[in-house]
Amino acid sequence: MLYLPDQIQELYRIAADDIGWVTLKECVAVGVIALTIWAVAFQLTAATLPHIPPAKGRLAFYIEAAPVVLGALPIVAATAGQLASRPAEKIGEVEEVGSIFRIQDQALAFERSMLLILALAMLILLASFVVFAWQIGSKHRSAALANRTNIAYFIPYRFLALTIGGIALLTIGFVLFPDRLAQFVGSFGVIARFAMCVAGLTTHFALLTIRFNFPFIPVVFGGLFLVASLFGGDDHELRSVAGATGPSEEMHISAVEAFRDWLRQKPRLAEAERLGEYPVFIVAAQGSGIYAANNAARFLARMQDLCPAFRQHLFAISGVSGGSVGSVIFAPALHADDAPLDTIGPDAKTCPKIADFLAGVGRAEDIDAPGEVEQRVASVLETDFLLPLVAGLLFTDFTQLFSRLAIPSFDRARFLEYTLENAADRILNQKEAGDQSNLLKADFQSHWTPSNNMPALLLNATDAGSGKRVVVSPFDIDPLHAKDKDLCILSMLDRAGTGANQTVKSHSLRIPLSAAAFTSARFPWVTPAATVSLRNDCITANPQARLVDGGYIENSGIETALDLIERLNSIKGTSDAPKFRIRGAMRKRFR
Repeated sequence: MLYLPDQIQELYRIAADDIGWVTLKECVAVGVIALTIWAVAFQLTAATLPHIPPAKGRLAFYIEAAPVVLGALPIVAATAGQLASRPAEKIGEVEEVGSIFRIQDQALAFERSMLLILALAMLILLASFVVFAWQIGSKHRSAALANRTNIAYFIPYRFLALTIGGIALLTIGFVLFPDRLAQFVGSFGVIARFAMCVAGLTTHFALLTIRFNFPFIPVVFGGLFLVASLFGGDDHELRSVAGATGPSEEMHISAVEAFRDWLRQKPRLAEAERLGEYPVFIVAAQGSGIYAANNAARFLARMQDLCPAFRQHLFAISGVSGGSVGSVIFAPALHADDAPLDTIGPDAKTCPKIADFLAGVGRAEDIDAPGEVEQRVASVLETDFLLPLVAGLLFTDFTQLFSRLAIPSFDRARFLEYTLENAADRILNQKEAGDQSNLLKADFQSHWTPSNNMPALLLNATDAGSGKRVVVSPFDIDPLHAKDKDLCILSMLDRAGTGANQTVKSHSLRIPLSAAAFTSARFPWVTPAATVSLRNDCITANPQARLVDGGYIENSGIETALDLIERLNSIKGTSDAPKFRIRGAMRKRFR
């Protein structure tokens, strides 16, 4: 675990960039994990030796060395992880003078150097550990102390109950404080605590196995896992807003109807008449993890800060995976202003800073400086989203593997959702006026109306059973929800009639905006597939759907944006809508 996952390699890079408290906590945690494994192996060796014939020669050496070797493995894995985390070095490439990638290349070069230094530090830690563990383990007094510890603590049942109680308290702590507790102890601190909990529990059962000559560990834990797998419930059900008992009674409207109502707002009608046509923007935000989330949120925020009228012309954002998360981070930052449609006067400059720079009265530094919206977005992006996810994976979701009872609050995906919601609270705490409601905690459907001067979020997921695109949307792109199409809207459907006389009523599922964002970003190993109970024969004929990352089908968001544009263009030239032009789906690439 300290070497293989890509997410762990990201943690090593973070520590290399920090060179401070985070780096120190990493080294201490790796050392604690090594000492824990060594201590457990030493305890079990001391308990086993009286039950086997005395070992001599090489066998005695191997028995004495085994705990040291096992304890050294985490440090070896961490050393290899540091080396594997080093960014690739560009060889033979000529840098352009004034290239904006120079800063990035310099940062990567710093990371490469620091990760090499940290790997060397791990080797020093490895050598120190081997010397310490070998000297301690070779003393007869240490073996006697281990036997006394086994008899006094690990064998009595009351201390087994105490260990289980301690693990339960730590798990409950992560459930109650999914972000703050994990962020306090750090990622490697969470891993170290998990190792200590597993080591303590397995030591109790291993000593019982030695004492009673019965395989307690495979029987107890294997049995619980088998029962939970065969008869257990699913704790990955998509979360509903507080107090929701079913789908919304309000029906979805079609995308065409929503767009027409959006265009016919008075300020937009006035601007369309003044300009001759109304510019409309639809943005596609591509997926690629937290990097995509960062770039999507900052791109949208920078556009809004530079061109205050941008939100007035931004009809929809089609996001996938990390692009969906970035779009959702942008939404509360924009919502915090609570700006009405007529905020921008007809004589105001569309993009004041850019206009001043082109006119020679502004500076390039003014364009590069983050504005209010981007600062709010940055305050959310500063949050460590990986820490709560690691805690949820190792404590709550791991515990769920052995429980027949499904506990929804143990779902690690919810740790991400709550962390994002709490991060958005910081945006509201920075403001003394405006709308103080947290948009991410509210019903997804409430984030957009034709008149609220907010973009409609179209968040793309994939149905694991049918392979179809499933879009969380405030309106229906296809009002008929055709079963033979690869695009479906996440909603509850009621069909009546057949053929040309068929009518379809679509009701939104009452899920929080934060849950909708991470439904689009459900990538295996990182977050589990979301189970959704619904009646929607466009998605599946089954009563439940399993939704995973939208990038499985199409990772750019362009397909959904083009489907939407095709529908919206159908009302061009009609008498009940002003003249408009969709400037095309702006594709923002992330690497």
